[in-house]
Amino acid sequence: MTYYRRVGEVPPTRHTQHRDAEGRLRFEELMGEEGFSSDSSLLYHRGVPSALVDSQVWELADQRRVPNHPLKSRHLRLHDLFVAGETGDAVEGRRLLLANNDVRLSYVVTGVDPSPLYRNAIGDECVYVESGGGVLESVFGAVPFRSGDYVVIPRATTHRWVPNQSCRLFAVEANSHIHPPRRYLSRFGQLLEHAPYCERDLHGPTEPLVVEGEDVEVLVKHRTSAGVVGTRMTYATHPFDVVGWDGCLYPYTFNIDDFMPITGKVHQPPPVHQVFEGHNFVICNFLPRKVDYHELAVPVPYYHSNVDSDEVMFYVGGDYEARKGSGINVGSISLHPGATRTVPSPRRSRRRWAWTSSTSRPSWSTPSPPRPVRGRARRRGPGLCLDLGRTRSRGWRLAGGVQQLLTESALGACRVGAGCMLSRRGGRAESAPGAQGWSTSADSVAAKRRLGGCSAPTRQACTG
Repeated sequence: MTYYRRVGEVPPTRHTQHRDAEGRLRFEELMGEEGFSSDSSLLYHRGVPSALVDSQVWELADQRRVPNHPLKSRHLRLHDLFVAGETGDAVEGRRLLLANNDVRLSYVVTGVDPSPLYRNAIGDECVYVESGGGVLESVFGAVPFRSGDYVVIPRATTHRWVPNQSCRLFAVEANSHIHPPRRYLSRFGQLLEHAPYCERDLHGPTEPLVVEGEDVEVLVKHRTSAGVVGTRMTYATHPFDVVGWDGCLYPYTFNIDDFMPITGKVHQPPPVHQVFEGHNFVICNFLPRKVDYHELAVPVPYYHSNVDSDEVMFYVGGDYEARKGSGINVGSISLHPGATRTVPSPRRSRRRWAWTSSTSRPSWSTPSPPRPVRGRARRRGPGLCLDLGRTRSRGWRLAGGVQQLLTESALGACRVGAGCMLSRRGGRAESAPGAQGWSTSADSVAAKRRLGGCSAPTRQACTG
């Protein structure tokens, strides 16, 4: 986090006694990252925050992975994961889609029931709200969320999701911390003038959330030598007993509509659309903007090879005209391994296209003339695609862009069901830091059969 906040009652000097009006001592907790050498916050509890009553196994949903071998691009349809009327809570209802040794991606359609109390002890979470709204309750207080929000939750933050309507949530679970790109920050942590957003766009808790309770269960996701596992921990008092806190570590939201795109006369590379980053991955989003308005600009997407990155794109809105016949639609995920070339669809490679939008929501449409009119800017329609790739020698990168498209032969009518995922191959699950490559889950083939399977021309490409 990049700036200091103070919420509720805190003593004038840190690490000194803090008592209520009746003289009862508040219990100070220091929550800090990287061995207390990075961002931290001080929280003041009514009860003893470490008073543990019981600890039992929490059986997680299927975490198995199988190799993406032979190497192929993939297409998943997330809106087919949950049949009409089927929902789950925002924690236990998640279905793992893709995974590697740096990040895991999952998806859930919720109802209006609150999730259990939960914390991720492996890394930060960044959850994109595809649709819906509600409140995220945490030890730091309540943070409202709405459609288009990124909800960033620091590692080990006890929280729960309280939807006020059905929500579609796309969860990015990192093995590291998630924060604004370092190149957008001053050496003291302030977002700089050239950044596409600023501190005013980040919304955190504004007041404490105090809840009474005893023997309260919290679901904890953590890691062992066997991989990612879960534990049900029961605490003597409710974790939401914080009367005040201050610091630079807390959950917050950022809405995609507040992102200010960076443009150029010719196509700008995906890093200019970056919004967050973690260890070995970044998150980008592509929004309405002037695009490639030089009169001789090569229309995107041109052929390109992201040699150090495996890309995963999540399409969250609009009529994706440039991919007609490919099967790409709202709710699609496409995987582009770094060893393959990304190309325009045959239809797009034969014609120049412009992207137009008259609203603030994702919308792509209409072909342009062979050459754009001099002096008039074309506009790309908004959308969000998460593109996971290696930013250095290995790892993944999350980025977004409608100009980065799948190879036509890699796409089809494959419908993937519950439990389907792709991940890096090699090593023990979630534990080999140098492993490379994606893999598909053991359940994917059975899931595809349940949902009708693949179309004949693409059946081989869809059965990892």
